[in-house]
Amino acid sequence: MDIVGPLPIAATQKKFLLVATDYFNKWVEAEAYASIKDKDVMKFIWNNIICQFGIPQAIIDDNGPQFDSIAFRKFCSELKIQNLYSTPRYPQNNGQAEATNKTLLSALKKRLERAKGKWVEELPGVL
Repeated sequence: MDIVGPLPIAATQKKFLLVATDYFNKWVEAEAYASIKDKDVMKFIWNNIICQFGIPQAIIDDNGPQFDSIAFRKFCSELKIQNLYSTPRYPQNNGQAEATNKTLLSALKKRLERAKGKWVEELPGVL
C-alpha cells in the first residue's frame, strides 16, 4: 500500500492517490484524495479491500504517519492484519507498490496529454 502524489490538483481539490496492490494476483485498488489521514486509509481498506475481498493477512506500507498512527495500528490489530513496514527512504524494498505506482502514473499520463487536472475522472479507466 502506498501514497502517490502530490499530483496536479484536480477540480475536486484531490491531489493524492492511495494505492493498494494484491501481491498474489496483482489486483489494484486506488482512490483519489485531497489529503490522506489515517482515518482515510482505514475507510479505504474497509470499503475497497475487506468488503470486496475479505480481511487481508498482511499490509505492507511505508512508515508514513497514516500507516503508523495508534488508530491505524489498533484497526489492524483488531482485524488481525499484520502491518509490515518497508524500509524508510528505500522505496525499492516495496517493489510491487512502486511498480504499480509507475504503471498507474504512466497510464494516466498517456490519457491526459493536456488536461492534467482530469486525472481523477480517468482513474477508473486506468484501473
